[in-house]
Amino acid sequence: MIICGLRWSVERTDGALDEEAVFKREVALRLAAALVHFSVVHWSIDEGRAWLERALANSEGVSPLVRIKALSGAGWLAFHQSDVEGAGILFEECLKLYQEAKEARKAPGMMSAMPWLISWLALQRDNNRLARALLEESRTHAREVGDKRTLAYLLLFLGFVAIEQGEYAEACSSLEESLMLFREMNNYEDIVWSFFHLGRARFGQGEEARAQALVEEGLTLARETNFKMASACALYLLGRFALVQGDVISARSRLEDSLDLLRTLGERHRVAHVLSYLARVTLVEGNEAEACTLCGESVELFRQMDDTEGIVYCVQGLGGTVARQGKLIWAARLWGAVASLCGASKPHPPLLLPFERTYAERADYERMVNTVRTRLGEKAFAKAWAEGCMMTPEQVLAMQEPPLVSDQPHTSQKTKLHKGRMPPPPPGLTKREVEVLRLVAQGLTNAQIAEALVISPRTVDAHLRSIYSKLDIPSRHAAMYYALEHHLV
Repeated sequence: MIICGLRWSVERTDGALDEEAVFKREVALRLAAALVHFSVVHWSIDEGRAWLERALANSEGVSPLVRIKALSGAGWLAFHQSDVEGAGILFEECLKLYQEAKEARKAPGMMSAMPWLISWLALQRDNNRLARALLEESRTHAREVGDKRTLAYLLLFLGFVAIEQGEYAEACSSLEESLMLFREMNNYEDIVWSFFHLGRARFGQGEEARAQALVEEGLTLARETNFKMASACALYLLGRFALVQGDVISARSRLEDSLDLLRTLGERHRVAHVLSYLARVTLVEGNEAEACTLCGESVELFRQMDDTEGIVYCVQGLGGTVARQGKLIWAARLWGAVASLCGASKPHPPLLLPFERTYAERADYERMVNTVRTRLGEKAFAKAWAEGCMMTPEQVLAMQEPPLVSDQPHTSQKTKLHKGRMPPPPPGLTKREVEVLRLVAQGLTNAQIAEALVISPRTVDAHLRSIYSKLDIPSRHAAMYYALEHHLV
C-alpha cells in the first residue's frame, strides 16, 4: 500500500508550485522516508533509495522537518550500499539543514529524524565530540517528550560510541536500556543489534561467557525472524570471540558459516573482514601458506572497494597473530607494509553492523608493536619495519618462508648468553599456573592444555581464573600479551 501510494504521489507532483503541488510533494517524501527501515530489512535497498532520491529531487517547498527525515534516511541507505561518498553528501546536507532550522528543532518528530544522521557522525572519528553532543541533546529531548522509539535508537548509538572509546560500563548502561525499549515495542530487528553491541561491551569488560550468551541469543532471534544479515554478523562476532579465547575449531566453524551467508547476500565488504579473521585462524592452525592466501584475498577485496582502512585492519591483525607466535621480523614487516596507509582511512561499514575495529583492538595493536620493538631491539625492529615499507602487503605475504619470518639469529644469541636459564616466574603464580600460561600463549585451547598437562578442562579453567586475578588481566588475549612481554614463550 505504501509503495502504491508513493508511486501515485511521486508521479503527480510535477507542475505549478501551488499549495496542492507542495502537499503532494510532501506526501511523496513522507512515504519514501517511511520505507527506509523496511528497505533495509525486508525490501530492496536499491529501490528504496531510488524512490527516496526521486522524491527529494522534487521537494521544493516541502517543510525542513520532512526534508531532514528524508535526507537522513537516504544517507543511511547509501551507506548500507557502501556508497560512503554519496552518504557523506546526503548527511552533510541534512546536518546543514538541521542547523539552519533552529525554529523547527523542538517540533514533534524532529528528533526522530536524527538517529541516522548521528550514526554517520559517530563513524567519523573527527566528529566524535559533535556526535556525542548531538546524541545527548537528542536523548534529553526524547525523554522529555516521551518518544521511546527515538530514545531507543539514540541509546543504541550512544552505546556504540562508548564502545569505540573504550567506555564499556557506560556502553552497557545505554545498550541495556535500548534493549528494554526495543522489547517493549517488539522491534525484533533492533533487539538483535542491541544484543550484538551489548555482547561486544561485555566482552570488552572481560565478561566472556556473558558476552557469548548475549550474541548467541541475538543469533537465535535473527534465525527465527529469517534476518540473514544479522545472522551473519552474529556468527562473525562469535568467531572473533572464539579466536580470542583460543577455541580455533569453533572460530573456524562460525566464521565459515558467516562467510557463506555474506557471499549469498553479496556483501563484499563484510566478506573481506571475515576472510581477514579466517586468515588468522588458519595461521594459528599452522598453515602459513593458506593464511597468506586468505589475507591476500581480503586485501584485494578491500583494494577493489578503495578501502584503505580495511587493508590496514587486515594486515595489522595478521601481524599481531604472527607476533604472538614469535615471528617478530615478519610481524614488523607486515606492519611496515601498511604504515603509509594509516591516516588515509575511509569510513568503515554501517554503524549497526559490528565489523569495525574496536577501541580495545586498536590499543592491543599499539601494545603489540611496543612489545615486538622491545623483543627485537630498536635497530632490528626499525630495519624490519623499513623493509616492509618498501613492499606492498601482497609482497610481504608472499615471502613467508622461515628465513624471512623467524627472528632466529636474535633468539640464538640470547640462548648463548643465557644458556640453561629461564626467566623467573611471574610473582604470585604457582609452577602449574606458569605452565598453563605458557600453553595459553602458544594458542592451545583449554582441552588441549588439559591433555598436555594430564588434568581436567575444569581444572584448566580454574587455573586461568586464578591467573587473571593474580596478574590483574581481563582475558585470554591479555594473558597471551603478558606471556610474550615477559619472555615466557
